[in-house]
Amino acid sequence: MPSKVYYTKVEDDIILKGRREKRPTKAIAGELGRTCVSVRDRSSRLDLKGALPIVRKPHFSTEDWDKVAAMRAAGETFRAIAHALQVSLGTVLSQRQLMSTKPETKPDRTVTSAGILEMISPRNDQKLKLTQIAIRTGKSIRAVEYALRSPLNPERKPLKTPPRAYTQAEDEEIIRLREQDGLTYAQIATQMQERSTNGVQGRYYRYLQDRGPIRTKDKSWRYTKDEAEQLIRLRKEGHLSFAQIAELFPGRNALSLSSKLSKLMKGRK
Repeated sequence: MPSKVYYTKVEDDIILKGRREKRPTKAIAGELGRTCVSVRDRSSRLDLKGALPIVRKPHFSTEDWDKVAAMRAAGETFRAIAHALQVSLGTVLSQRQLMSTKPETKPDRTVTSAGILEMISPRNDQKLKLTQIAIRTGKSIRAVEYALRSPLNPERKPLKTPPRAYTQAEDEEIIRLREQDGLTYAQIATQMQERSTNGVQGRYYRYLQDRGPIRTKDKSWRYTKDEAEQLIRLRKEGHLSFAQIAELFPGRNALSLSSKLSKLMKGRK
């Protein structure tokens, strides 16, 4: 097996000179008595060493693309084309991909005030659908939706404001009007003005109806020993439901009594 023949300084200078003069790789290889593959590989190594800096072009001109087309028609590879144009292989491939996917004319996506009014008027006057307006104006459906939300649209729907939280004074007023005065939810909503019937009803059912006793720092809401014994006696001996027992315990609800009885019976087992 023949030993590897290394490139000398003279051969490197010939390769670099041929590259600068844009000589074909085949001609340089014939002068050195080496193969084209070997010369191209050595040329790439010299590029990595910085012996011949590559001029990277951000975009190819029309002349460059004519050269690329001619060399491709002659059967040259993209690597050979990159060496001839003194650019990297990735540059040639990326520019080729961009040119193959780049449209000839860039679509105009800017929307002016006149364009917004042009999309708003068919919607308000003729009651056209969004797809019909998009086809007529040449815009996307999303662009039409944004135009209808524009302040230029006189019939734009007002933005929904987040609901305001109930205050303690409002909760006390709902409890008083419902439990003491016996008003309906519609009548309560009429008196509160800023609240709806569904809002008042939901507030009372979810948070105020089974509110239980108010828990203070002295923990007076806890069950006493007498209350616990009375609860067990009424449940076992009297066979009363928790709703009936709750009537005998002011400030207690059925859910609280059921939970307390479960804890008491669990401790006795």
